[in-house]
Amino acid sequence: MSIKRTKLELFEHIYSKEIKTGSWITKDEMAENGFFPKNNTNGRDIRFIKRKYELDIITVGTRESKFRIVGTKAMLLSRPISKKIKDFFTNKRCVLTGTRSSIEVDHKNGRYNDKRVLNTNTQTVNDFQPLTKVANNIKREHCRKCVATDKKFDAKELGYLVSTLDGNLVHNNKANGCEGCFFYDVTVFKEYYNTVLSTCFGSNNPFTEECFHECYKKIKQIQ
Repeated sequence: MSIKRTKLELFEHIYSKEIKTGSWITKDEMAENGFFPKNNTNGRDIRFIKRKYELDIITVGTRESKFRIVGTKAMLLSRPISKKIKDFFTNKRCVLTGTRSSIEVDHKNGRYNDKRVLNTNTQTVNDFQPLTKVANNIKREHCRKCVATDKKFDAKELGYLVSTLDGNLVHNNKANGCEGCFFYDVTVFKEYYNTVLSTCFGSNNPFTEECFHECYKKIKQIQ
């Protein structure tokens, strides 16, 4: 005898990949899968999903067109940030865009797998960075891809000459595994990148990625 799934359980079964990777899900596609009438755009209620998950939603006019899973409500509630740290980042500029509008306090570790950082008694200001809401959403999307593939964001996509500071694109799924990634600490990445280029390369010493990573490690040890 087959066990009848709830509407949410059916959704989680059909869209397990999209939930894991944070990919966009359209309501039209859900209608094709029988979640609500195909031709009734007014009756496409996803409150059964919102009860468990936090969503990014795109609307067309007044209608919700598509959405993606940000995380479960329980997961987000388990990532507290102390008031002291939130206050510290008040009026700070986004480290990516330089603006002060819509600033969010971002956990540098996008995998949230460091218990010390998830504890308001042991977390520090250095565990976080200020990002605009848009920038934080972009980072979150790349972190989801990293979780799915164990491959860090490639900074060459933004025009940098190296993919990561240390040359390691593979995430080891440990608490320190995000280090060296552009999005892990945007300020540190930019500062070390510029320092290495100005210190180790010139007309008599042409750039190579291997030399960059070696120079970065030496400078980091000294500092």
